Amino acid sequence: MTATPAPCHGGRLPHLRAELAAVRYNEAAIRDRLAVPATSPLPPAGHALGLARIALGQQDTQGALIRLLLLGQPIRLSDTPQLAAELVDTLTNTRLVEHAGDVLHPLVRLTPFHDLLLAADLHNEDSAEVKPDAVESPHRPTETLARLIPRETVGRSLDIGTGSGVHALQLARHSDTVLGVDVSPRATAFAQFNAALNEITNTRFDIADVVSGIDDDEPFNLIVSNPPYLVSPERSVVYRDGPPESAHVGTRVLSEAPARLTHDGLLVCLTSWGISNPGDPAREIRSIARRTGCNAVVFVYAVRSGPDDALRWNVHRREPDQIHQAARRWLDFYREQGIGELAYGVVVFTPARERQPWFRTEQVTLQGQEFDRGQLRDITSALDRTHRGRIPEDLTPHPDHEIESVGKIGTDGTPTVREQLLCSTRGMRFAVECGPRLLNAIATGTAPTTSEPTTEVIVTMRRRLYELGLLIGGADD
Repeated sequence: MTATPAPCHGGRLPHLRAELAAVRYNEAAIRDRLAVPATSPLPPAGHALGLARIALGQQDTQGALIRLLLLGQPIRLSDTPQLAAELVDTLTNTRLVEHAGDVLHPLVRLTPFHDLLLAADLHNEDSAEVKPDAVESPHRPTETLARLIPRETVGRSLDIGTGSGVHALQLARHSDTVLGVDVSPRATAFAQFNAALNEITNTRFDIADVVSGIDDDEPFNLIVSNPPYLVSPERSVVYRDGPPESAHVGTRVLSEAPARLTHDGLLVCLTSWGISNPGDPAREIRSIARRTGCNAVVFVYAVRSGPDDALRWNVHRREPDQIHQAARRWLDFYREQGIGELAYGVVVFTPARERQPWFRTEQVTLQGQEFDRGQLRDITSALDRTHRGRIPEDLTPHPDHEIESVGKIGTDGTPTVREQLLCSTRGMRFAVECGPRLLNAIATGTAPTTSEPTTEVIVTMRRRLYELGLLIGGADD
């Protein structure tokens, strides 16, 4: 399969971005026009409903560009006289589209993601038809990791497996310098184009295999990665399966990247791994953390059986026999590897700094996930301090919380409150049964009365809420 050339960046890109902004080619406007909720990625799955909404709506420049650049449909210039000739020339010269007679054919997908515009390959997400070196558009895991990454100001950041450059370009907003690396030359070409399109100048993109090939030894304050993390026998698509002959890329990131962290650095990696012992689903990650001398917190958001995972990743195949054969091949691979289940999660490493490292696993849900707003740093700091027996005395509830009442209707029709949950409203949504009176007792250390929880329960809950970032306080040491 012949690869479409990567886009070409030049002096017209700032003008192109301004033209797209003028017609509201941005995430919020497009979600509104296509009725795509914030919880679903762009473009909408299937595209048919989106195309119908465009056809039924106002025939304007925004609609034509959504059809062409996001939904991947050719358009006739005779049907879209609103497209300025200068804009058509810019789209053609940057190789975003091909101009053939009266028709514009899309060559890439241009996806708005937060405040970025990101060019990536145009394909139909069918792995039987995806080029081996395809560059993927932002999708659900991209959003998951973007919401978890701390947005604190740092000196140097590294994005491993950068793809279209999405995480590196977001890191550029709060880093002095950013390096994005990928084993695929095609991916780094797209990332360089996207940096120019978004007028971001403090990023560099290099070809490297995880950290092998990075040409300087200076450590990084923040390393992030959404690598090819599929645990499978496949090696056909680099962004999904990893390069041929490579070990599982997610495992390699966790094993190799910690050596490039500063003494107080942070590694955040969205990945998956095989589970050989259901009673200890994070054993593989614990082993890696021990070998690399890191503290670790693992947020597990999904655990799937081998058959479930094999079918999920092969359901796109056209014929039942093809699905069955592929799933059987995957299950044979799992058996050879001693894998019974597959875990999906976000792994966070911090250097133990010659102390005894700690390790924590949390089962989480991605439902209701918000942006980090310091949650991850608060959690790792709290886990480190509790590990050393240094829980601060001056704890207070973090402002980003809410108390949710869960009620029921009695037999007489009277509503009653069954329980109250203290919920985080930043980052991952943790929920702990705890009403306002108990929260006040926990935060202030108020002596309980006979009708309230015992001191032992207060102490235990105080530690738990502190470790989840629901209570904060004390200075790091």
